[in-house]
Amino acid sequence: MEQWVNFYAADGKFLGGYTVRGTFEGEMQATKELLAAESGCRPEDIRVDLTTGKERIKENHEHRKENHPL
Repeated sequence: MEQWVNFYAADGKFLGGYTVRGTFEGEMQATKELLAAESGCRPEDIRVDLTTGKERIKENHEHRKENHPL
């Protein structure tokens, strides 16, 4: 399974992510800075987790259920 870098706000809200494959040096920090600017927080407030593709699918499914209930 492919590994993902996932970014979360301090409250646990999923902000975004990308695969580890093809990343460049400094990309994680640059992404944290961009997401912080968009979210109105500091880069150091953003939590980063590495997951496999299978874990990511589960997280995205749970996130959608929380934010888009039927």
